Amino acid sequence: MKHIPRLFIYTADMVRISGKCERSCQRLMQKMREHFGLQKGQEITLYQASKYLNVPTDQLAPYLMS
Repeated sequence: MKHIPRLFIYTADMVRISGKCERSCQRLMQKMREHFGLQKGQEITLYQASKYLNVPTDQLAPYLMS
């Protein structure tokens, strides 16, 4: 069976993707929430992160497998 990556992005995923520290990634996640009009605590989807970062989803998905 093919492994399907998670739908939501977390700060730890952004650390792996960007190589930045956790606090910088928390700020980035907050900027994404503001950009998409989400409230504090709402999850950011893989597709929203892909659009915001201008990176195709197929390049982000491997970071979410684990």
